[in-house]
Amino acid sequence: INLSKIRGSKETMAKGGYASGPVSFMRGADSWAGTIKSGGKTRRAAKMVVLNADHPDIREFIWCKAKEEDKAEALRDAGFDMSIDGDGFFSIQYQNANNSVRVTDEFMQAVEDDAEWHLIARNEVDPETGGKKIMETVRARDLYTELAEAAWRCADPGVQFDTTMQEWHTLPNTGPITATNPCSEYVSIDDSACNLASLNLMKYRREDGTFDVEDFSHAVDVMTLAQEIVVGTHENPCSSYPTPEIAQNARDYRQLGLGYANLGALLMVNGLPYDSDEGRACAAAITSLMTGRAYRQSAAIAAAVGPYPGYDRNREPHNAVMRKHRDASYEIDDAAAEDVRSAAHRAWDEAVELGDEHGYRNSQATVLAPTGCLVPDSLVSTSRGLVRLRSLGDTDGPEWQPLDIEVNTDEGPRKATNFYVNGSEHVASVQTSRGYRLQGTPAHRIKVLDESGERVWRRMGELQSGDRVPMTLGGMVGEPQQVPLPPLGDLHWNASERTVVPREMTAELAELVGYFMGDGSLHAKGIRLCVTDGDDEVVERLTEVSRSLFGLEAHLLPCRGYTEVSLHSVALTIWWDACGFAKHTPFEGHSGKGWTPHIPDSVLHSNDSDVYAAFVRGLFEADGNANNGYAYWSTTSESFSRDVQTLMLTLGFVTTRDMQNSPVKWGAPCHRLRLLNASAASRFVDEVGFMSERKNEGLRGIDHPQAARYDHIPVGRGLVDELAPGNDSLRKVLLMQLARGGEVSRRSASALLERGPSPDLEQLLGYFYDTVDSVELLEDQPTFDLSVPENVTYVANGFISHNTISFLMDCDTTGVEPDFSLVKFKELVGGGHMTIVNRTVTPALEKLGYEPEQIAQIVAYIDEHGSIIGAPGIKDKDLAVFDVAVGERAISHLGHIKMMGAVQPAISGAISKTVNMPAKATVEDIADAYTQAWKLGIKALAIYRDGSKTAQALRTEAQKEKAEPEAVSEQVDRAVKQALAEAPPKRRRMPKERQSITHKFSIAGHEGYITAGCYPDGTVGEIFLTDVGKEGSTLRGMMNA
Repeated sequence: INLSKIRGSKETMAKGGYASGPVSFMRGADSWAGTIKSGGKTRRAAKMVVLNADHPDIREFIWCKAKEEDKAEALRDAGFDMSIDGDGFFSIQYQNANNSVRVTDEFMQAVEDDAEWHLIARNEVDPETGGKKIMETVRARDLYTELAEAAWRCADPGVQFDTTMQEWHTLPNTGPITATNPCSEYVSIDDSACNLASLNLMKYRREDGTFDVEDFSHAVDVMTLAQEIVVGTHENPCSSYPTPEIAQNARDYRQLGLGYANLGALLMVNGLPYDSDEGRACAAAITSLMTGRAYRQSAAIAAAVGPYPGYDRNREPHNAVMRKHRDASYEIDDAAAEDVRSAAHRAWDEAVELGDEHGYRNSQATVLAPTGCLVPDSLVSTSRGLVRLRSLGDTDGPEWQPLDIEVNTDEGPRKATNFYVNGSEHVASVQTSRGYRLQGTPAHRIKVLDESGERVWRRMGELQSGDRVPMTLGGMVGEPQQVPLPPLGDLHWNASERTVVPREMTAELAELVGYFMGDGSLHAKGIRLCVTDGDDEVVERLTEVSRSLFGLEAHLLPCRGYTEVSLHSVALTIWWDACGFAKHTPFEGHSGKGWTPHIPDSVLHSNDSDVYAAFVRGLFEADGNANNGYAYWSTTSESFSRDVQTLMLTLGFVTTRDMQNSPVKWGAPCHRLRLLNASAASRFVDEVGFMSERKNEGLRGIDHPQAARYDHIPVGRGLVDELAPGNDSLRKVLLMQLARGGEVSRRSASALLERGPSPDLEQLLGYFYDTVDSVELLEDQPTFDLSVPENVTYVANGFISHNTISFLMDCDTTGVEPDFSLVKFKELVGGGHMTIVNRTVTPALEKLGYEPEQIAQIVAYIDEHGSIIGAPGIKDKDLAVFDVAVGERAISHLGHIKMMGAVQPAISGAISKTVNMPAKATVEDIADAYTQAWKLGIKALAIYRDGSKTAQALRTEAQKEKAEPEAVSEQVDRAVKQALAEAPPKRRRMPKERQSITHKFSIAGHEGYITAGCYPDGTVGEIFLTDVGKEGSTLRGMMNA
């Protein structure tokens, strides 16, 4: 939204006083959004807020976010919790939008000339001139410097170059371009939308390194036609839009957004530096060919079905922009491949000729758009069990990391081939009426049901309250996994010899861990569990399990209202903690009650329904109950309640999560889970159940007409006619339910399936159909994703989730981005990673003429050092080919900007890209970046200086400058020499019996134990490592060897 029409805060009102100004409206809208975030049901989406550079309040707009960052930093330093959900963060304003200043060529020229710049009233008139009143005159360069200073401080505002946008605008007679979408790649009229698609450029590289122009051109034709069909018409709408105005304009102007991915990989394998004239020429030629061919196809479609409805009104300006694109194609540097350049020329010549005769079917054809990803703690159904998304890769590692794992999809198990680190972005939080939640970027897509009951992809930021969402029931992938646990070891000098421990996760152990998470505590001398008076069966069960698992007899201590069941063993306490079974501390330094329970990874990774059910059984026994056919459970931890809800869904049980009528425990309200309806009660007893028969009895024998309520299946009339053709009672019930609500109950649908086999109905029954309750936009969070090339789908938190555009094509790089790093990480069996060299390096070296022996040496060097600098035999003139986004030879910000400038004249929309700059970048560097972008004809630019956001404190430790390797080496050498001088080497034999201590460690995902044996005086005499890596893993094999 562009707020430039709102009067400035210094403009007078007709009846006295002053106007509020646009920033006050931003403040109010931000507070309103915060209110909605606190629990309302109205949809919120990402937004871009724009203000023109001649507005009287432009300086207040420029600094509004930077001043809030100062406040955030002060609050953080004062000890306030400044995380997204922290108390301190709620007072920080303007965090729900991206801000951009709209500048004209006139303003930029004034900056160049250090001239004056007038800030013009929106409403007040100058009585002398009759024009709008000049409220203030400033130096343009001073204002520009303030803009750069604010961006240096907090990454906002960005800059949009208004003159450039309007000059390339195909619809000026309909209206100007006043703003963009939040990512700035979509620039068009107000109240409009764009349909996106993307092509993998590496798929069109032949073995000899040449670009397959013919296949690429054909692919553009097909994709343009497909996107055009998806837009639909007013009479036959194929896509849904959030408002009637957007739907009207989307079909009247039919904007498309075809783009590409893997440009960086294509340049590298062809031996072209990203930051070079050759690389930019190659990118410009391919982009020009894509857009020219897309408009050629659009004109051909117009010849068959007519141009877009708004074309006649904009014929002259639209055709003029087409000629500008054509002329730009002839200005592409000769360094580009001749066949690609010539194809681009032909495509544009034909596009202009056909367009002059028939018009165009689409007002916009191409953009370079962003991707969508999920937050790190999303639970993904995989062949390794339920795993958190972040655990599938190195969250601080390269952008693309190879992966070899099966994931659950709505078409069964499929292989995931890559883990993707997307970085921090705004996050949309989608919550359903039953309390299920998924958080991801607004562009990330999940499956919902459309009006006809068909499953369609929809972006999370576009979801609205009431949208139907299929939630996956069950969906476990593959076989149960053996999850090894650490040995007891010589963990304490007075460890009981009677104590034994299991070496892998079992259902029996999971049941005990579940009970502990509900009503247990860990102490220096052992474990304590509390059992309500009268539940003798539970005491007996806990005693039996303790004896079976640990060889320990439980100590029973009657207390007021409960019995304390204790296991006295220091060794068991240490082992319990080492296994990850201890509850988490809510904050550093916490003591006393209120520790945070969680589902241990060893339970989640078992991929065993028996283990999952046993954990739930122990948990529900400790903190749950049952009556009238409903099992329910409560906890004070919101995150724990959400994880348990997902675990229950994986077991096939739908629950309702709420806080209504929930008790207060340890001073905090409880989050309650309850079985959806009474019809699941008997299955719950059979497959999960409680430890105590008393509670199980509260679930048995419940069957009444409302027992299966809230659970309806979108069965179509066709399936009813097919499976129940006879006019019997079941058919009558089904038709009555369809007539009443368009769906049938699960009980009726299951009865229908018994009439005969139906894969379609069986699949429908594999989901619970929930409704969206709220969609909220949250602040930046780290986001990640997976690549599942076969069907671009995986299940996360029960939702059917889509890959990003680049993932579905299994690409190394996105849009116009260079490659991220020369090394990537390979997931190892049993955890951890192994570095492997980027797959583009070897063909790039071959293209540059290196011999196989040289290539092997260079690749081995990169594998060891993570860099090509210093590799044996590499020529200095070739190093630029291997420049990437990060590292010692990272591409400069100007290299990125020049690439954007090269492809912008060939794109009908714009480019979604934030140019990252190092923390040491200056205000002058940022101002220069904006200036260079203007001179190169870029339409919009956003800058992010590393460390400029207070919220980035989560990554502060990783960003701190490290000591130079030489300095560390010198310190170590000096310390060694000093130690040798003071105490020359001398053997000192260890006693046959000695005290020792064992410590569990985890480095880069590899877990193990380090044991230190001591001399009688307590000094260390030996150190050895045990159980490093999991059985069968690569690392365990290396250590054993």
